[in-house]
Amino acid sequence: MAFPWLAVLYGTLLIHTAVEAPFFTPLITTKSRLLRCVILALAVVYILLAWSLHSTKQFFALTALVFALAAIGYSMLFRITHSKKFQQKIFIDGAGALSALGTLLGITTGYGTQLIPVVTVLYMIVTVWMLWMRPYYRE
Repeated sequence: MAFPWLAVLYGTLLIHTAVEAPFFTPLITTKSRLLRCVILALAVVYILLAWSLHSTKQFFALTALVFALAAIGYSMLFRITHSKKFQQKIFIDGAGALSALGTLLGITTGYGTQLIPVVTVLYMIVTVWMLWMRPYYRE
C-alpha cells in the first residue's frame, strides 16, 4: 500500500534536485576531494532510494541520509564561500533529515499507514512552494 506514495515522494525528491542543481552547481568553486566524495555518496544513496521503494523503513532512513549528506556538502561549501544561500540550504536539508527521521520513528511505532500519505503531500507542497512559488535560491 505504501509503494505508490513512496514512488511519488521519490519523484518529488528527484524533481526538487533536478530543478535546484543548475542553480547551485555554478556556485561550487572548490576542488575538494571530500566534497566530491559527499556528492558521489549522495548519488549512490539516490540510487539506493529507488531500490528501497519496497520498504518504508529503508526508504525513510535513506531519505534522512540524503538530506544529511546534502546538509554536510552545503556546510562544507558555506565554510568556503560564506554564502547565505548555502546557509539556507543547510537549514532546509537539516529540517528534511529531521522530518524523515520523525517519519521513520512514526513508522516503527505503527503509524506508517497514516503518516506516509501525509508526509508525501507535505513534501510536495514544500517543494512547489520553495521552487516555484517563492524560490529561496534565486536573487
